[in-house]
Amino acid sequence: MKIKQISGNTMHLEVMPSAKALIGQYEVFVETKMTNAAGKKLVFRYKDDDTICVLFNAWCKGNRNTVADKCWLRWLGGVKI
Repeated sequence: MKIKQISGNTMHLEVMPSAKALIGQYEVFVETKMTNAAGKKLVFRYKDDDTICVLFNAWCKGNRNTVADKCWLRWLGGVKI
């Protein structure tokens, strides 16, 4: 994860899936932790309403005959590029 921009109380993050990430849908949670002035540890957790869909994993160096390749071939009408 990489911080792209901070403006006021808004932070824009860039998230890149691992090379081992499976194809599918993911829920997004953001968890922040802090200690207040009294020394009490606070945890805030936010769940985004949308999901992230990983259609293919360009970073995966495994077998080319994957579910993602088959999906792309179907989308391209069976043309292998």
